[in-house]
Amino acid sequence: HHGAPVSLMKALGPDPALTAVLADRVGESLRGPGGSGLGGSGLQPDDVVLLGAAGSSDPRAVADCEAVAAQLADRLAHPVRATYGSAVEPRLGEAVRQARESGAARVVVATYLLAPGWFNDLVGRCGADVVTAPLLGADRDPDPRLVELVWRRYQGL
Repeated sequence: HHGAPVSLMKALGPDPALTAVLADRVGESLRGPGGSGLGGSGLQPDDVVLLGAAGSSDPRAVADCEAVAAQLADRLAHPVRATYGSAVEPRLGEAVRQARESGAARVVVATYLLAPGWFNDLVGRCGADVVTAPLLGADRDPDPRLVELVWRRYQGL
């Protein structure tokens, strides 16, 4: 309705709950049955991990993505580089190419997107060895930690 009041809630990330879900998605994508690797994540020391985000011209959003990458690196006990599909460097496809040129055993992309769509398709075509699913998808129920995070943000309005 025209003229109706609108409230904006704080961005979902960075938040430890979001980072935990991202880390679990990396582990699910790599481990399979009887997984191993660094900290049980399935990662090996010569893997390159990239956080695949949409990108934004807003420096605050970019800083948030960088913070999520740092939190994910701590959680995985493995370096994570934030990369973007648009608006800002480094671009995901270029980062995948650079990782290959540097001799990475595997390139793993932790998809930092809420749901399937144009950017998720772009991430899926980046050429990485492993690409995690977006945070929400039709093939699974929403992670309870994400539901709780949305609820906390809503309550903070």
